[in-house]
Amino acid sequence: MPFWCKRMEYTHVTHTFGPVYDDASRILILGSFPSVKSREQQFYYGHPQNRFWKVLAAVFEDTLPETIPQKKAFLLEHHIALWDVIASCDIAGSSDSSIRNVTANDMEVILKTVDIRRICANGDTAYRGDAGSKEAAVYESCQCRMEFRAADTVLGAGTFAVRKREGKGDVRHMKKNEMTWKVMLIEAVGIVSAIAYLGLQIYYGIAFHVNPVNLMMNLVFMILVYVGLTLLAVYPERVNGLTREVCSGKIRQYTLRMVRMVKLVFVEGLLFTSVCDALGKELKQGYSLIIVVLIAAIAVYYEGRIIHILKQNNKR
Repeated sequence: MPFWCKRMEYTHVTHTFGPVYDDASRILILGSFPSVKSREQQFYYGHPQNRFWKVLAAVFEDTLPETIPQKKAFLLEHHIALWDVIASCDIAGSSDSSIRNVTANDMEVILKTVDIRRICANGDTAYRGDAGSKEAAVYESCQCRMEFRAADTVLGAGTFAVRKREGKGDVRHMKKNEMTWKVMLIEAVGIVSAIAYLGLQIYYGIAFHVNPVNLMMNLVFMILVYVGLTLLAVYPERVNGLTREVCSGKIRQYTLRMVRMVKLVFVEGLLFTSVCDALGKELKQGYSLIIVVLIAAIAVYYEGRIIHILKQNNKR
């Protein structure tokens, strides 16, 4: 978790309610570990803000189950088995990212008695098999591995996704989907501006006999910052030191927007100074401060939204 998030106390918790399945179950949905609300209700996905049941109802075009008996009947009617990969662990609140000292559930309880044909992991913690090697063996035993994700953005649009997952293919698919025409336009403008900056710096250095060391330092500085920000756009979870699971949905969106906007302002700010230098125009004092304040404002705005989401998630 980032340093600015309040640390919660760890508690060792044991999973106290069993799986839901019968002989007709064909799809096994695996979560990680029950939230605080789910543990209070003694059933899966009990927090009122959790969209799991709404997603299932929409996927199967069925009535939203409200009570625990209705939810069990819903699962069995649609041949769904439901369980969690973790039997016990140390956890802070309901945060999956805080889970440690894990004991895994024995999936063979279901797999040896029921003809499960597909396994759906509800989130990266369940999919990665963080609970131990038993889960990895479970996934390897299935011919088709699936990921079931109820992302905030997906639900907000009123659509639902069940995506095929094969190794790292889902990551490539996710990154491909993030490259909208707006993002590609911003990246294209950034690349053209970066190249223009480098060209103008070289021109200015030759035309005005700038010290080669100073010129090289300017070029290296720009390249290092640009490459660093580009890498952060590829691995946005590194920005705040989050796990890939936590850095998803809105958090991932806000992080990517922040990194791309900071990169764009940084490059355009440098390009403007180079254009002024090449034209012999002198910038007014305070220009650099304006760029720094603008970048800081972008970071504060998006980090504030990210912190808000993280705090909301910790309350669940």
